Amino acid sequence: MAQQGLASSVPFANFISSTNDGWIMNLVLGMMYVVFPVFWIGMLSWIGVNLGTAISTGLEKGGSLPQKAGAEAGRDAQKIATDKAGGALKGGLKLK
Repeated sequence: MAQQGLASSVPFANFISSTNDGWIMNLVLGMMYVVFPVFWIGMLSWIGVNLGTAISTGLEKGGSLPQKAGAEAGRDAQKIATDKAGGALKGGLKLK
C-alpha cells in the first residue's frame, strides 16, 4: 500500500503512506494514553466525592433523631432520679 501512494484504490492508503502525518498519530495516541485516562480518573473521583458527601449527609440526618431521643430520655431519667433522691432525703429529715 505504501508503494502505491496516490495511485492506490484504497481510500486511506495516502494517509498511511504519508510521512508528514505521523504527528496526527502521535496526537491520537497521546489522547488515548494520557488525556482519556486523566479524564476518566477525574470523572470517577468527582463521582466518588459527591457520593461520599451524599452518604455522609444521609447518615448524619438519619442519626440525629435517635441522638435527640437518647438525650431526651437521659434528661428524663436524670430528672426522675434526682426527684426521687430529693424526696427520699426530704422524707428522711421529717422523721420524728
